Amino acid sequence: MLGIKSQYILKKIVQNIEYNIFLNLIKYNKKLQQKLYMSIEDYKIYNQIEFEIKPNDNLEKRFINIKEEFDSFVHISLNDNKDYIKSFNINNSIPINKIKIIIDPEIKSLKEFFKNLDYIKEFKCTKFNRRDITDMSYMFYGCKDLIKLDISKFKTDNVTNMSYMFYFCKSLSYLDLHDFNTTKVTNMKNMFDQCSNLVNLNLNNFNTSNVIYMNDMFYNCKKLTDLNISNFSIDNAINMSYMFYQCSSLKKLDAFNFADNKVTDMSYMFYNCENIEKINLSKINTSNATNMSNMFSNCVKLKELYILNFVIKDDCRIKNMFYKCRNELKKEIKEKFKISDEIEISEEDDEKRFDTSSFHEPLDDISLEKIDDSEFYDE
Repeated sequence: MLGIKSQYILKKIVQNIEYNIFLNLIKYNKKLQQKLYMSIEDYKIYNQIEFEIKPNDNLEKRFINIKEEFDSFVHISLNDNKDYIKSFNINNSIPINKIKIIIDPEIKSLKEFFKNLDYIKEFKCTKFNRRDITDMSYMFYGCKDLIKLDISKFKTDNVTNMSYMFYFCKSLSYLDLHDFNTTKVTNMKNMFDQCSNLVNLNLNNFNTSNVIYMNDMFYNCKKLTDLNISNFSIDNAINMSYMFYQCSSLKKLDAFNFADNKVTDMSYMFYNCENIEKINLSKINTSNATNMSNMFSNCVKLKELYILNFVIKDDCRIKNMFYKCRNELKKEIKEKFKISDEIEISEEDDEKRFDTSSFHEPLDDISLEKIDDSEFYDE
C-alpha cells in the first residue's frame, strides 16, 4: 500500500502527462520516488526511448518476448491504426507499429532487451534520451528475422559491454555503427557472431583501445568482402581467438594499428578465411601470446603476410598455425622463426566447430617485407 506522499506523486504523474497516455507504475520503486521531484516533462524527456517497428507481413501478427524482469519498465505504444495510445507490457502478444518506452532511472542495462525478437523485419530507433546506459550485451541476440536495423540514435557514451549484441542476426546485410561511441567498451566478444549475411559493416569510428575481449567478434561473417578496422587498437586486448573465423569472403585485412599488446590467445584468429590474399599485422607484437594454434589455418589464398614483429616463444602453441597454407609461406615462416613442422600438422584440433569441406588452389609469391600502408586503401 502506497503512502499518501507516494499516492500524490503518482496522481501528479498521471495528471501531467499528455492526454490519453497511461503510465504504468504498478511496480513503483521507492528509490525512484525520491527522484521524481524532477518535473514530469524532464522525467519523460530524460527517460524516453522510442522505436518504430515493421512486422514481417507474411507471418502471424506477433511481437516481442521480453524477459519478466523488464515488466517494471513503462511501455507506451500506439495501436496498429495509430489513432490512440495503448499502454501494455511488451511480453503480451500485441501487434504494434511504434513503441515508446520510459525506463526507470535506476535501470542502467539494456542487456537482452530485444533478445530473440521474432517476426520483426525492420527496427528503427527514433529517440534515445538515455546517456547513462552501461550494458547493451545480447541486446539483439537471435533477432534472426531482422533485415533492417537503424540504431544511429543510440547513445553509447557509457556502455562498457557490447558482447553478443548482434549475435545471430542472420538476415541483416547492412549495419552502420559509425556513430557509436565505444571509448568505454571493454567487451566486444561475439558481437557480430553468426551475422552470416552481413555484407556491409561500418565500424569506421570504432575505438577499441579499452577492449579486453575481442574473441569470436566476427565469427562466421562469411559474406563480408571488406572490413575497415584501421581505427582499431589492441592496447588492452588479451583474447582475439576466432576473431575473424570463417570470414571466407574477405580478400584483405589491414590491421596495422594492432601494435604493442597483451594478447595471449590468437588461436583460430583467421581460420578458414579462404579467399584472403593479404593480411597486414606488421606492428603486432606477439611476445605475450601462448596460443596461436590454427591462427592462419586454411587461408589457402594467402599471398602477402606482414608479421615483422611476430615473436613465437618456445612455450607458445602453434599446432596447425599454417595448415593448408601455401608451401612457400610455410617454408619462409619456418626459416624466419626456426620452428618445426608443427605449423602444418595435418591432424586438426576439434576445440570448436569448423568446415573444411572445400579448399582453393594456392597462389604465387609471398612477401614478408615492410609495406606501404596505403596499399590497403582504395582510392
